[in-house]
Amino acid sequence: MKRPCFRLVVMDSRDRRDGRYIESLGRYQPIPASYHLELDEERILHWLRQGAQMSGTAENLIRQKGILERFQLLKAGTPPEELEAKLAEWKAKQPKPNADKPVRAKKGRGKAAADNAAGA
Repeated sequence: MKRPCFRLVVMDSRDRRDGRYIESLGRYQPIPASYHLELDEERILHWLRQGAQMSGTAENLIRQKGILERFQLLKAGTPPEELEAKLAEWKAKQPKPNADKPVRAKKGRGKAAADNAAGA
């Protein structure tokens, strides 16, 4: 079965795109039927404090879990007793992740599919 599975990793900007990575921070399976997002929050926060730059997709995934919101609150100096309340309030406002999206039927491909759709 062709089910994509991706890793979220920390890399040195001087390494090749598919080259050696420093640390693995999580896994992501984007298929709606088996949607899974597993991230190591402590290590992500550590790397963000070190000044790590995120790709667009990594930023979206980290934002989805609320880790980026936690980082921004910590960076702003939010006291620990207020932090959890603000995060709970933020999570209540967020839409559910892709797991709730309905799975659409695939459209036919090529001439054979067009012939089948036309009833030929």
